[in-house]
Amino acid sequence: MRLGGLLLVSVLFLSFSVSAGEPIETRIQVVPPHPQAGEPVSLRLSGSWSDGCVPERAQVARIGNGIFVNLITRVEMDPQAVCTMAITPWDLTIPVGALEPGMYFVTVVYKGKPIASASFSVSGPVAMPVPIPNGDFERGAVGGIPTQWTLGEAFLQQNQEQDAHPAEEHDLRLVSEAHFRGSQALYGMAKAIPPRETSPRSTLPFGEQFVYVWIASDWISAPGADMLGLRMREVRVERNADWGYGAYILVVFEDGKGLHPNPFGRWDVVWNSPQLLFGRKEAMGIRDNAVGEERGNDGAVWKLYRVPIPEEVDRKRFNVKIFWIAHNWNSQGPGYWVSISSYIDSLELITGLPR
Repeated sequence: MRLGGLLLVSVLFLSFSVSAGEPIETRIQVVPPHPQAGEPVSLRLSGSWSDGCVPERAQVARIGNGIFVNLITRVEMDPQAVCTMAITPWDLTIPVGALEPGMYFVTVVYKGKPIASASFSVSGPVAMPVPIPNGDFERGAVGGIPTQWTLGEAFLQQNQEQDAHPAEEHDLRLVSEAHFRGSQALYGMAKAIPPRETSPRSTLPFGEQFVYVWIASDWISAPGADMLGLRMREVRVERNADWGYGAYILVVFEDGKGLHPNPFGRWDVVWNSPQLLFGRKEAMGIRDNAVGEERGNDGAVWKLYRVPIPEEVDRKRFNVKIFWIAHNWNSQGPGYWVSISSYIDSLELITGLPR
């Protein structure tokens, strides 16, 4: 009875001394426990919570070699949520992505306060960055196109029942207000505007309209290249959220055999491509393939992307293209346009990753 009484007092003390909606214990497990360079890494978080509204989601940010995991409970998603008042176990697996060799430091945060931390190392050959000619966009006048790059644009209609006049806008220029390195970056924007004609048939109106704006590098020879790294900030998808719309930012590698991947294929090819940086599609949600965040010398936070170069690309002679793609499919007139824009800076090729 004495032992049972002590146990009961301990449990009662714990339940009354911990406020609702607070972590009691947080554990961090790295999966796999000894990751190799280029191997996908996940963090398995688990523990106990002071009530039933346990963490259900998490936001991950990488700044340098720091990985910050912000926990989100049911209360943050729904302030009116009703929580059971009992200590509750919880478990979350958070994908981090492939990492380069080095030591990494994990901090788990809830409501702005660190609640757990851990460190782990990634082993393997060191990946060396190789600069792309004018990949930092420092050469060229603000307002113009960077030297050693060319501009492309296209308007494509698919499944048309009748011809619709191309209606599009684009913007592609060097800017000085945003820059990860140096003093300049590249701003791109594509905008698809439906035709002025309208149709009562919502099942298949005028078909799909795609507006493509892209920038293409000079030809490159990099036999050991595995990935493309770049930084991007302020992705904006504006206006139309009706049936069929979409907006994408895609990296394409071109060699003598063609485009990899083909940006002029079906939208689902673009959406499911490993080379997609960012996508937003009605009924599909948002896909952002950033692997971390870094602070630029403009003081802003830039997202870091690592894009695999497809195996079939001829590394001895290829170029890099960045596509901004606006996609519309409706018959409601030009007021239902959709656009996508962003700033991009500091492109580099990554070599030395294990194949």
